[in-house]
Amino acid sequence: FLLNQECPRYFNLILLLIMDNDYKSNISLVEKLIEKINLEEAKKILDSMVIEYKNSSEVWDLYSEVLLGLDKTKEAKKSLETSIKLEPNSNGDKYMSLGQLLDDPRKKLEMFEKAVIIYRNNDQNEEIKNVLSSALASIAELYMSTYLCDDKNAEEKCENYLQEAYKLSPNNPDVLI
Repeated sequence: FLLNQECPRYFNLILLLIMDNDYKSNISLVEKLIEKINLEEAKKILDSMVIEYKNSSEVWDLYSEVLLGLDKTKEAKKSLETSIKLEPNSNGDKYMSLGQLLDDPRKKLEMFEKAVIIYRNNDQNEEIKNVLSSALASIAELYMSTYLCDDKNAEEKCENYLQEAYKLSPNNPDVLI
């Protein structure tokens, strides 16, 4: 976005004109802004999109990603919760992100387990296997930590999750904890 550097005064106007285009164009623009780590501009577009497309889980997912990048964790948490309400069985990533933002270990575990269910229901390509492996390692980590180590069969659960994670993706650094 050379225009942003050369003519900053017109950049927001151009962004508003672009926003008049269709949903997919706006999503594409936001994704490009995220790639370029231009999160403030991505947020400006998404601020409007969450109003116009308030029932789009995809918009809320992107919004939470941008908010997390801007260190706005409370707002990101609300965005993730909204996305989950809209489409509870799509995209395990939102459950992993929300789980990482929660303080309660039981709620973390619940979010991570839901993510695992969603990942297991996807086609098992290498990327999904790696993501699933990381989710399983996150659950094992909860059982290894002081959070859930006193649970009944915590050690066995931890071992089982780690074994499954390792089988799925033996080179995943998350598994080698």
